[in-house]
Amino acid sequence: MDLNKRILMKSKSIDWTKQFVELCIVFIGITMAFMLNNWREDYKSRQLEQKYLIGFHEDIVHDDTELGIVISANAKKMVRAKNTIAAIKAGHLTTDSALEIFGDMVQMHLFFSKANTYESIKNSGNLNIIVDYDLKEELISYNQSFESKKLQEDYYKLYISNYVVPFVYQNMDFLNQKIVHKNTIDDFAFHNLVLGYYQLLTQLLENYEDLNKKSSKLKLILNSELNTKS
Repeated sequence: MDLNKRILMKSKSIDWTKQFVELCIVFIGITMAFMLNNWREDYKSRQLEQKYLIGFHEDIVHDDTELGIVISANAKKMVRAKNTIAAIKAGHLTTDSALEIFGDMVQMHLFFSKANTYESIKNSGNLNIIVDYDLKEELISYNQSFESKKLQEDYYKLYISNYVVPFVYQNMDFLNQKIVHKNTIDDFAFHNLVLGYYQLLTQLLENYEDLNKKSSKLKLILNSELNTKS
C-alpha cells in the first residue's frame, strides 16, 4: 500500500466532528479566560478610579471651603485698605484707622490647597485611569493653577516681609498699642506702603477668586461623576 493510500485511510478513520468540537471548546475556553482576565483588570481599574475620585472630591471640598474663608478675610482687608487710601487722599486718616491697617498688613491670610490625591495619581502614572476626558482636563487645569497662585503669594509675602514688617516694627509701639510718631501716617513712605499693599492684595484676591470658581465647578463635576458611578 503506497503512502497516499495510507494517509487517505487514516484520515477517514479520524472523527473530524469530534476534533472540531474539541477545537471549539479549547478556543472558547481560551477566549473566556482572556475575557475574564480583561474583566478583572477593568474591574480593578474602575475600583482604583473610584478611589481616586473620592480622594479628589475630599480634596476639592476642602479647597472650596478654605478658599471661601480666605477670600472673605482678604476681601474685608481690601475694603479697609481702600478706605484707608481714600482717607489719606482726603487728609483725615485717624490713628485708630492707621493702627487697624497696620494689623491687617502684617497678618496674612493665605490659601493652602490639599493636593494629596492629584500628586499621588500623577506620581504613580495613573492619571489616564480617569475615564472622563473633560474631568481629567479640569483636574489638570485646576492643579496647574497653583503655579500662578504660588507666584502671586511669593510676591505678596516678599513685600510684607521686606517692606511692611520692618516699617511697622520701626513705627509701632506694640506694648502700648500705639504709633510712635503721629506724623508717620502723614508721611509719603506710609502712603506708598499702603498703596503697594492694596495693589498686591487685590491681585492675590483675584487669583483666589479665580481658583474658587474652578474649585466650585470641579466639585459639581465630581459630585455628578460619583453619583453616576455609585
